[in-house]
Amino acid sequence: MVLLCPWGSTDLNLAGQNNDILFKDSVYCALGLAAPILEKNLDIDQLVRYILVKEVGTRENGYNIIRRRAAILLGSWAPMGYPNRTQNVVNKVFKCLLDKGDKLNDIVVRVTAGRQLKNVADAFEFNNVEFQDEAHGILYALMGLITEVDLTETKLALLNTLSVIIERMSELVSISTCQLKISSLIKHRCPRLRNRFSTSSHLAGSRIHKIGC
Repeated sequence: MVLLCPWGSTDLNLAGQNNDILFKDSVYCALGLAAPILEKNLDIDQLVRYILVKEVGTRENGYNIIRRRAAILLGSWAPMGYPNRTQNVVNKVFKCLLDKGDKLNDIVVRVTAGRQLKNVADAFEFNNVEFQDEAHGILYALMGLITEVDLTETKLALLNTLSVIIERMSELVSISTCQLKISSLIKHRCPRLRNRFSTSSHLAGSRIHKIGC
């Protein structure tokens, strides 16, 4: 496998058709690391829509490893920019990865997704209009996840993701239903965040204040 060569549909399907989880993980790791090099040679839309969606939707033991890798891969490609139709799928994938009710989304998968989502929301070509449909569910999951983790560094990373998303969504010109839902969610969840971090670091408290709590 030569990463510098153009990737056709057959090449992309190799990882998806292989049942070796470690093989899949290594291939997706390489694709993430080589994102700046492969930007013009890899059909990222095809990879996301027809391969990663299937991988994330697979409900077999061990696929939490692939879910974590998918989050990292999507975060690595975010600075390259996603087409609008792909961005919509990426949003849905992250919402899926942050779902605590899915047993394959262990704390490692969800924290990784929460961290990597910051890259997606912070990208220059991030489309906040496309993000509206998933915003409420994703923010709710992030706020819940923040209260689950213990390490201050992890809390700060997730709070950073949260603040970036809220900032990007605030750029919408008009007051939309999405914005109203986000505002309501923040008012409902922020007291819990403040209580959770009352004895935590000053940085965590500052970050909470930044998102409007």
